[in-house]
Amino acid sequence: MPESALELKTTPGNYRCTWLLSKPADEECWYSEGDIDLRASRQPYGGVYGRAPINFTRTPGGGISYGAPQYFRYPVVHGQLLNGRNVALVDPVLRVMDADRSSGMFPGPNAHFDAWAALVGRGIPRTSDILVDSGVVQISHLDTFAAKGPIEETRYSRNPFEDEDPRFEVKFQQASYQVWSDDAAEVAVEYQISAAVHGGYHFGVTFSPTIRIELSEPIPFKEFFTSWVLPLHGLVSASTGRNEDITYWSCSPLLEGGDNEPPARRQFAIFNRWITQQPYASDNSLRDKHLSAIRLAEGDSLLHLLRRWQTLEAEQNPILNTYDIHSLGPDQAPRARFLLLLQALEGLCGHEDRLGGRWASHVERRQRILDDCRGHLSGSDFRFLKQWLGKTPYSLDHALEAMLTSLPVDLEPELAQTELVKRIIDDEDSVTTTFAALRYARNKLSHGTGAFEPLALHAVAQILGRAVRGHLFRLLDASPEAQERVIRPADH
Repeated sequence: MPESALELKTTPGNYRCTWLLSKPADEECWYSEGDIDLRASRQPYGGVYGRAPINFTRTPGGGISYGAPQYFRYPVVHGQLLNGRNVALVDPVLRVMDADRSSGMFPGPNAHFDAWAALVGRGIPRTSDILVDSGVVQISHLDTFAAKGPIEETRYSRNPFEDEDPRFEVKFQQASYQVWSDDAAEVAVEYQISAAVHGGYHFGVTFSPTIRIELSEPIPFKEFFTSWVLPLHGLVSASTGRNEDITYWSCSPLLEGGDNEPPARRQFAIFNRWITQQPYASDNSLRDKHLSAIRLAEGDSLLHLLRRWQTLEAEQNPILNTYDIHSLGPDQAPRARFLLLLQALEGLCGHEDRLGGRWASHVERRQRILDDCRGHLSGSDFRFLKQWLGKTPYSLDHALEAMLTSLPVDLEPELAQTELVKRIIDDEDSVTTTFAALRYARNKLSHGTGAFEPLALHAVAQILGRAVRGHLFRLLDASPEAQERVIRPADH
């Protein structure tokens, strides 16, 4: 694996620092010594070794006392590392055990920070609700998603000891830089480049893919995460069918006295549980570079895909409310994955009112049957009939048929050949179709009245997962080619 061209300016570790503290809602501030632990894939935490905020109570005898622990919540807490970099904790909670370490009541720090995220860079964000206008994100398999490599051609001397001008050359493919923009944002795929000579015997060029997002108007830091970083992660993960890693994320906050600085000079490293802090360089370790169903170089607009994702979230579309690569990825328990995927398809069917045309005739027929039976049944029998006569014109069978047969590739034949479906149809006389078999399995699992082999559920869930991803791509306006690729089996 080549060394990444995308370097961490602050590597994971424990750092001594000085905190600027206060006791909410007082405005008085003071400095206290402390430390901070910045780790990969976890929320930042730290300690205070000095004066900490505390709330005292007055005793009946006129003295003062306090109980511990006490908790103080802040929007942002600022500090400075010993190496000179500034740190800002976002949504930190300070757990105070002692007002000051000098009392010696507790070993180690007398107060502890836990925060949602930490920003580390040079400068101090000027607002308590940190505003950012730019960010750089790297996600695993981003190069397969971009689908356009950075090397256009190479040339090297076959006989360097005899050629008059022996050279090793590489021509950068400028078209690997892909950019999309609208009035509010610009999104670009670009490669960070590193070239180096090591000891006179080794020369190398490495390329690390990144996504750069620049906004015309700054937004709160957490909104940038939820509106841009998380959708980007979800999009790439849905395209590859894997729970991809966010390997790197930096952003550009507005700084005190630094508004005229370009975003590249205001980059702060981000630490929180989502970021693995393991930036990578592209290589040829995959057997092919076609893992991703979406391939931006073929014409899809990354900005449009992200805008559509944001719209679906704002509308609370059930496909996004249910589809989550953490819950529905291949590492999830087959039973849970099977049930959630069916729920996603059924919910989207209802949300899009695909079977709504059946309602009027069903309601009319149901009412006619009840009217005809009213005078011929006892009161208790009529109430029983009214309660159990179907109120809806369709079942899960119909919803699955509508959702699975409307895809560019019909998945019913593939589902019909799975062990789960064949065994249910063989064992249950009342079940005669693929969709009825899936409904039967769902009902047994949901009510706890039956169980099925995990591998059999896994095989069906793999197919249903492609169906859900196919509908997600349809709603994102992905290209027809991307929609078909995401639905077809991997060996096709």
